[in-house]
Amino acid sequence: MVFMSRFLFQIVFLFLISLSCTYQRPQNTDETRLAMDTFVTISVYDEDKSEKEIQTAIAAAFDSIFAIETLTSNYIDSSEISRLNRMRAFDEFEISKPVEEIIQTAIEIGALTSGALDITILPVLKLWNFDADSPFVPEHSMIETQLKKVNYKNIRLHSSRLQFLEQGMEIDVGSVAKGYAVDRAVETLISMGMREVMVNAGGDLRSISGPVTRGRRRVWIQHPRDRSKMWGYFPLDTGSVATSGDYERFFMQDGERYHHILDPKSGYPARRCISATVTAKSAMEADALATAIFVLGPEKGLQLAEQIENIDAIIIFEDDNQIAYVVSSGLKNRFKIDDGLNELK
Repeated sequence: MVFMSRFLFQIVFLFLISLSCTYQRPQNTDETRLAMDTFVTISVYDEDKSEKEIQTAIAAAFDSIFAIETLTSNYIDSSEISRLNRMRAFDEFEISKPVEEIIQTAIEIGALTSGALDITILPVLKLWNFDADSPFVPEHSMIETQLKKVNYKNIRLHSSRLQFLEQGMEIDVGSVAKGYAVDRAVETLISMGMREVMVNAGGDLRSISGPVTRGRRRVWIQHPRDRSKMWGYFPLDTGSVATSGDYERFFMQDGERYHHILDPKSGYPARRCISATVTAKSAMEADALATAIFVLGPEKGLQLAEQIENIDAIIIFEDDNQIAYVVSSGLKNRFKIDDGLNELK
């Protein structure tokens, strides 16, 4: 049994600046810190700002990320989410505006995807214990018992007050909160006068481009089975990207891969996809939909991406023991792909 460290492979794809050889690379300021259980890099490309102005803005952006982490992390016992998870059924809990926005978005996307995204999955996720040194497959009977507590429809949210309608419910907002934190960091940078910025939280990424960087940014997507390779890229000036993959946190048992993205219907790792990359206007939306589309699988996931305005997706999966992919129409003509994967027609 081999457990892959959650830090080692969390950078799902690289966001690089591609510049022509005749163009002089602009000066940029980057800073990387550990936050939201991953490495976060904030980059600013503003030639008319002083170094002090840029550093002050970056520090403020990181503060906004740490504030969201303090509210939402299940690893912080005093966080709002941790305290909420200790609440009894039908007790009312007053939540902050950021937590309300995160949970409301999760409920909406849960409804949109027929429960493919369900933040009440935590009781089952705890059984798998992917953070342990030696994780293992839980007993089926234990999964079945805990699944009875999983249903986003049993969250009642009204006017910043929340109730659980089933005893023992707990939520994990990790599939939404990291994207939300990226959005808040970008908004902080813009509010402080920065015009060309990028925030990358372990693959949840948002970019704002201007004259310096427009047309020179690319999203490179990691090859899903060869960590030494990239398998394709597409340009992205202003927008957000997130990827969910079965290679981020997983362990092997009896030759089978067990990863952390659980299907809320079964309580077991979702098997229809290898990875799902989603582009959206906001990082929170991209983050949540990447998880949902991964669970839905290539056919239903692609249909969902085509139905929602300003959403696109690249979905990698196995087809007859071969790695294949599908791409939504908005990205079809914008990305370059290696010959190592086959597009399913």
